[in-house]
Amino acid sequence: MNTRLYLMLPLVLLVAACGSAPKENASTEASFYSYPIDRNAPKVDFYDQIESVRLLGLEETDESLLQPFLVHLPTDNELLIVDEGSGVVYRYSKQGEYIDKFSHKGDGPEEYAGMQNTFWDGTALVTFDNRNSELLSYTATGEFISAEKLPTRVMHVMKRGNTWYWSKGNILNEDSLKYNLLVADEALKIQQYLKPVGEADPFPIMGSINDLRTFNDKILFNTLISDSVFVVETDTVAPFIHFDFGDEWFWTEEMRGDAGMAMGAIEQANKVWVFNWFLTNDRVELSYNLSFNDSRRGFIERKTGKFYHYSGEALEKIPVQYFGVDDTADAFFGTTNFEGLEKIVEGLDESQIEVLGSLSLEDMLNMENPTLIWVTFKPTVE
Repeated sequence: MNTRLYLMLPLVLLVAACGSAPKENASTEASFYSYPIDRNAPKVDFYDQIESVRLLGLEETDESLLQPFLVHLPTDNELLIVDEGSGVVYRYSKQGEYIDKFSHKGDGPEEYAGMQNTFWDGTALVTFDNRNSELLSYTATGEFISAEKLPTRVMHVMKRGNTWYWSKGNILNEDSLKYNLLVADEALKIQQYLKPVGEADPFPIMGSINDLRTFNDKILFNTLISDSVFVVETDTVAPFIHFDFGDEWFWTEEMRGDAGMAMGAIEQANKVWVFNWFLTNDRVELSYNLSFNDSRRGFIERKTGKFYHYSGEALEKIPVQYFGVDDTADAFFGTTNFEGLEKIVEGLDESQIEVLGSLSLEDMLNMENPTLIWVTFKPTVE
């Protein structure tokens, strides 16, 4: 059974040399954090926690009607706004003014069947075509540069510097090495075979959220139905964060062993079966689902390790869709629509809102296009 889930909302092992099996129980210098997540945690007001927000409106034209779930990629001179679902890349000035758009979606030799894990590498737009197991590169104006076939099937990709990281998700490779995370060089030659997930799950689950993320100088790895985040170091994979849901965690050994039973039980179990997280230096924004429709939102204050739920309407629906954090790891980045923006304006003081670019706040409130938003929270809970 191959189950693919699209979510809006995530053992110390030694890596041996290329060609050798991963070995267990390596030492590491990385710190480890375990955060208890209590469904009865205290509730606080979402807007009381915000220090400031920055807003950048994206001009709306007949050619630039944007969806809410976007990839935002700054280049040296402009912004590339990528709608991976449709395969369209929109070019904007850094002031939010629309320039033009391009798409190479198709079945041709210079085209992608789909876009995933798209990023700007400093000189080119790079996207992962999962169906064809290819990495395709284009200029900022849409000219084709290259297409490279991966040497093995993977679910997610990430590049840091000249190094590639490839995830096979929550399954282990079928060969004798039994790996599920690969490190490759710029020529796509595999250098390391890693095994953060100790035992294979009997069924693969693939989500739209990348298993691989960055935090400061770290590469982090977290598969869809794992409550643990691992840090990938030079030659080791080590535990970094454990989200401890206790008895509220759905994925027991029994559920992991029977795909049909698990999918049928999620709606009635009233337990945490999927979650998503975003990490800054001081805070973890966390969302989790107790069924297919019952979602909760909250955050962890990292210096105390304490979890808080948001109160009221924000408990289930915060007016910001997070996609990551900024380069300083101090602000959360995402989008909001005009309805969400109205709530933010009502909930904050005017002095807390900074408008960037050429569109005014009134312009953003009167258009359908999403607004880019950076949220900085106060350092202590209020």
